[in-house]
Formats: sequence, structure tokens, C-alpha cells
Amino acid sequence: MAKAEKLVVEVVAAHNLMPKDGQGSSSAYVEVEFDHLKRRTRARPKELNPVWNERLVFPVADPDDLPYRAIDVGVYNDRAASGAASAGPHGRNFLGKVRVPAAGVPAPGEEVVPQLFTLEKRSLFSHIRGEITLKIYRINSGDVVVKSKPEKPAKAVVPGPEVVAAPTVTGPKKQPQPQHPVVTVQPPPPQPEPPMDIMPQPAPMVMKPVLLDAVWLSNCSA
Repeated sequence: MAKAEKLVVEVVAAHNLMPKDGQGSSSAYVEVEFDHLKRRTRARPKELNPVWNERLVFPVADPDDLPYRAIDVGVYNDRAASGAASAGPHGRNFLGKVRVPAAGVPAPGEEVVPQLFTLEKRSLFSHIRGEITLKIYRINSGDVVVKSKPEKPAKAVVPGPEVVAAPTVTGPKKQPQPQHPVVTVQPPPPQPEPPMDIMPQPAPMVMKPVLLDAVWLSNCSA
């Protein structure tokens, strides 16, 4: 007998669902049935592109019996979550379904990739549209499955007024003054003074005694 396993159906997200709440939207949840057991996700209020990221786990008593089994996935609008007055305890609207053969589900340890399925009608008159993304795989019974917390829908961010900085007014840019090369003028070396011409001084005159003639003197006195 083969080792007991678990089947994990990870409900990732749905896209472009049909609005069914009368207000242009839907509050969708997913219900999965396998081997007469049912599990469901939480409802996502007022969302046509809901995101769940929830894991639904089912026991697999005999893996050899999987080729003869199927996984039924249904998407519904929760009328109570949509605020319908006459929803009742089980009020819901059908949004689409998918049947996945269990024969091709990856075994424990094999690579798992998300798969996109187109939602199908339940009858000829069903108004259905959209897709659902699932990750389906098997694990050993002794493996611990960490339950993922459902993500809260992201709040819409309303952009505030755009603040534009005032342009900075600047005057005309100053043109850099041309830098002239600095020329250092060296004074000329001192020239030696020419030698002064020294004129020879005349020799002092020597007064020689004059001898007067006696005759001349006598004539002068007469």
C-alpha cells in the first residue's frame, strides 16, 4: 500500500469576475471539493480581481487512486458579504467553476507552478467570465503545512496635489575674466659710472722780484 499523502489546493487569485451584487462588483470566495470533502476560502468584499493566497488541505488515503479522482473548484459571490438584505445563511451567486483531474497533480518533492484556468459555466444560461489561478500539489502526510494568512486588500492611494518647486531665477552668469600672464620686469643691472676727466690744475704763479733800474727811478722822480 502506498504511503498516505495530502492534497494541497492553493487558491491564489481570480481575475475579471462577473459582477453579481447588483452594484457592479462581487464578494467572491472559492469552494473546493475533493473525495466528498469541502473546504472554502474567505470572501473578498467588493472585488472583481480578488487575491486569496490560501491553502486548502485534503487527506489522500491512497495515492494510487488519484487517477480516478477529480478536484472540483467553484467560485461564488457571498451575498451576505456584499450587503444583500435577503442573503440568508447560505445566499450566494454562482461565478464559475473548474474541474481539475487529480492524475496530473505533482507528487511530493516535484516542481510546482501556478496554473491559470478559465472559469466554466454551470449551465447554458449562466453568465460567467474570468479566470482563476491555482497551485495544486501533493505532500507527505507527515509534512507540516503552514497556513497562509489571507492578505488584506490594498488600500487605494489617492495622490495629493503635485508640488512643483519654483524655478530659481538667476542672473546672467559672469564671464570669467581672461587671465593675462604676469610678466616680471627685472631692473637693468647698474652700469659702472664713467671715470671723470680730471683737468690738470695750473701750477701757482711765482711772483719773481722785479729789479728796477736806478736810472728809470730817477727819471720818474724828476
